[in-house]
Amino acid sequence: MNAATARALSLFDEFVELPAPQREHRLAALAAAEPDTHAALLLLLAADADDTAGVLERSPARVLADLHE
Repeated sequence: MNAATARALSLFDEFVELPAPQREHRLAALAAAEPDTHAALLLLLAADADDTAGVLERSPARVLADLHE
């Protein structure tokens, strides 16, 4: 697991709980400061929002690994 992925995993719980406007603001700031972390976090948030992905059945690290295959 690279540093950006590890950071995205550490930020996921915080970002997923934010109201949409605040999340978008924080994501924009993250994109400017840490583009690789931003990309990984977006993948996690998208997987979480996708009810058909079965994300609750897999760890966030596994979700990222599956998306990069």
